[in-house]
Amino acid sequence: MFDEKSIEEVKEIVYKRINELEGMVANQSETIKEQEKNLSDAIAYIAKISGISEKEALELIHSQKNKVND
Repeated sequence: MFDEKSIEEVKEIVYKRINELEGMVANQSETIKEQEKNLSDAIAYIAKISGISEKEALELIHSQKNKVND
């Protein structure tokens, strides 16, 4: 049905696409890590300037987010 050359061409295309997707996942993972770090820094900053704990700062952010989404 398929000759050896066709099968190899399909394999090459599939492996290339898999590598592209792996690269995309790795990039997204790094972006998420950076965003988590930025969020953590923002929470620490809010806590510091307002004199509350980081837990309280996070709760405050969540409560304000809920108000905006309602």
